[in-house]
Amino acid sequence: MELQATWVAKVLSGTVELPSREVMADSVQKSYSEMGKIGSSKHPTHSLQNDEVEYVSWLAAKSDKRLPRSWKKITFNTIVKRVLYYGENYRDIWAVDKWIREIDSSL
Repeated sequence: MELQATWVAKVLSGTVELPSREVMADSVQKSYSEMGKIGSSKHPTHSLQNDEVEYVSWLAAKSDKRLPRSWKKITFNTIVKRVLYYGENYRDIWAVDKWIREIDSSL
């Protein structure tokens, strides 16, 4: 969320420009097309389950932030452990502070 907030602040301050309407519309159509290919509904478009790495990398690049080298591995391993242990309720048990400490210690 910090990367999102940084990017939004840069857009609102005029430091970063939004993509053109055409580029954004093409991106949405591409997403819908890809969702259709795998048989996914177009309604849960808020989910970044399959695209989180690409999205976070894009946000970091647009916000001039550097991600720790191991952030993908840490994120993936943490999610897998939670899903395996808690099943479908893993989202309710997320320990944000622990996750942030783990990332900070990898820098």
